[in-house]
Amino acid sequence: MKIFIFPIETRGQKHIGIRTEHFDPACNALIKKIPRSHWNPGTKSWCIPYEKEVWRRCQESLAAFEIVKTDTRAPADKSAERNLPSDLQAEFDTYYTQLYVQRYSLNTIRTYCSSFKYFLYQCRSMHPKDWTLEDFKRWLRSEIEKNKWSEAYQNTIINALKFYFEKIRNEARAFWEVRPRRPIKLPGTLSLDEVNRLLNSCENLKHRTMLTLIYACGLRISELIKLRKADIDRGQKRILIKAGKGKKDRYVILPDRMALLMQKYLEIYPVRYGLLKARTEAPTVPGVCKPSFTGHCNVQELMHTLQCTPSGTPTPPICLKQE
Repeated sequence: MKIFIFPIETRGQKHIGIRTEHFDPACNALIKKIPRSHWNPGTKSWCIPYEKEVWRRCQESLAAFEIVKTDTRAPADKSAERNLPSDLQAEFDTYYTQLYVQRYSLNTIRTYCSSFKYFLYQCRSMHPKDWTLEDFKRWLRSEIEKNKWSEAYQNTIINALKFYFEKIRNEARAFWEVRPRRPIKLPGTLSLDEVNRLLNSCENLKHRTMLTLIYACGLRISELIKLRKADIDRGQKRILIKAGKGKKDRYVILPDRMALLMQKYLEIYPVRYGLLKARTEAPTVPGVCKPSFTGHCNVQELMHTLQCTPSGTPTPPICLKQE
């Protein structure tokens, strides 16, 4: 299998782009092990830093494949550039409008529309309204065998089609029959000693405050970035999380030690609105925290593990989550 290597620039920084000839889970697993590698959805390719040591590690990891260096990004699948017939394009426009007026998030709209358009390319010979559940099962089987779809991607496709048939065409619920079985996984956690070493390794007060908030209050990265100074209620020892996952508000407990750290942070960084806002824009937590760590760790996975690790804060007697 060929692997295309090309220069790419993201956020004003040089990177090395990596694109495989076709989907290969084993190859993707090797790319993930390259230091600071990440998937770029905009270019639909992997990116690694433009550094000699990282490039050497990349060559070692992908030595079993044919590496082809190009000056530009390898061309994407031409099937994605095809135009839809007018009747199918009308179905797509209706689909997009319904998502937009129901105020789904931009990421959800982008994901659903991409999945639905991929499905519409398969509907040139038979309109979506004529598909039966057995037709879907045969199509999913062929796509899984051909493109090696993961369970997560299969669920994404099903969610996009479920919205179309149940919310737009008002058909009966039937897509639960073609979902993969849901695995029961336990989240990764850190020991108390590992958490202490992690937090103490941050010399920057803002970085330490970010990580401690994620750990002590169980915040998601998106919730942390949108946190405001007015959301901190030190009198009642709680934090208001506005429009979290599913656009739901909730309260979380503010531990005493976290309150002291927050007070110290506000004395040094006298913010007026956004609690962790940078000078020019909202901070990206993995980006600002990377300089605080040495070694080759996946910062996104580290943030999620830190969030899932119990902080030892006692559970409040009442449920603070808004249903």
